[in-house]
Amino acid sequence: MSQIPHFRRLLLVFINPNSGAKQAVKAWEAAKPFLKKCGMTFIEVFTQAHLYARDYLLNYDAKQLKEVDGIITVSGDGIPHEVINGIFGRSDWQEFKDLPLGALPGGSANALTMNQVTRSKEAMNLLSACYLVVKGRTIKSDLTVFEGLSDKKIYSFLSFVYGNMARIDIESERFRVLGNARFYIYGVYAIAKLQTDRARITYTTGSDKLSPLDQELKGQAWKEINDEFAYLVVQNIAYLDGASKGAPLAEFDDGYNHLLHVSGTKNSRKSLLNILLKLEDGLFEGDQPAKSTGLGFEKIKAFRFEPISAGYFSIDGERYDAKKIQAHVLEKSLTIYATN
Repeated sequence: MSQIPHFRRLLLVFINPNSGAKQAVKAWEAAKPFLKKCGMTFIEVFTQAHLYARDYLLNYDAKQLKEVDGIITVSGDGIPHEVINGIFGRSDWQEFKDLPLGALPGGSANALTMNQVTRSKEAMNLLSACYLVVKGRTIKSDLTVFEGLSDKKIYSFLSFVYGNMARIDIESERFRVLGNARFYIYGVYAIAKLQTDRARITYTTGSDKLSPLDQELKGQAWKEINDEFAYLVVQNIAYLDGASKGAPLAEFDDGYNHLLHVSGTKNSRKSLLNILLKLEDGLFEGDQPAKSTGLGFEKIKAFRFEPISAGYFSIDGERYDAKKIQAHVLEKSLTIYATN
C-alpha cells in the first residue's frame, strides 16, 4: 500500500482570462471535471493584471502555501514566468522551491506545456496536460537566473531572445487571437523588414562563476561575440512555443543553455527564412544546425549581454528594455509535472 501514490491533492490554479485567443477560462472549465474526478481540489485565482500571479505568490501566507500540493497555470507562458518569480522571489523560497508546477494550454505559445508533454511522450493537448498533473510524477528542470534587470534576480524557464526574434515575439502580441500562427505570420513581415541589432555577448561553456556586473569577467574560459545580430536566442528547453523546436538538443535538466545566433550579414534574410521554415522539424542535422540556417551554436553555462543598439529583449516572452545583464544556469532547481 505504501507504493500507491496519494492522488488527493490541493492545487493552486492561476487562470489568465486574457491570454492568447482568450480561451483559458473555457479550457479550465473543460479540465476541472476531469481533475475533480481524480481527487483534485482547487484554489482558483483569476489574474487581473500583468505580474498579478507573481505578486500574489510573493505575498501569499506561508502557512497556507504549505497546504498546497502543486501549482497549475491555465494561460500561455507569461503566468508560469510570474509563478516561478513569485516563488523564487520570496525570502523563504527554499521551503517552496519543490512545489510542482504544471501548465495547461490556454495561450498562444504554450511552450512549457509543449515541453512537458513531449518529455513525457504524450500528445500536445489539454487532456494530456491534465493527465500529467493527475499522475503526480515530477522531474527537475534547470532555470536561468538573470542579474541587472532590477533589484531582484529574474528567473527564466524558457528563453532569452534579442533582436528580430524578440520583435516577432513581442510585436505579434496584437495578433494573439490567431494563436501560434501569429509567430509565423509576423515572422514573414520581420524578415521582409529585416533589422540587425548590435550587441556583445560574452559566454562560457564551463562552470566559471560570474563576477559582479560592474566588474570585468575573470578567468580564461570566456568567449566573446561583438557583432550585428539578425538572430540571437539563448534557450533552456527545446520548444519555443507549441510547435517551434528552436533548440532541438535542449533538455529540462541538461545543465546548459543553448546559444543560437546569426550575424547581420547580407545573407541573413535567407538564413532567417530557412530558420522559420525549419523550426518545426528540421532546424538541426544531427548535433549541429542545418547549414542552410547559418546558425552558430554553443552549449553554455553563463553569459553576459551588453546591447550596443537601442531596443529590447524578451525573457520567457516578457518584454524588458535592453540593458547590460548577465545570467547563469541554476541546475535542477524547478520541479515540474512530467515523466522521463
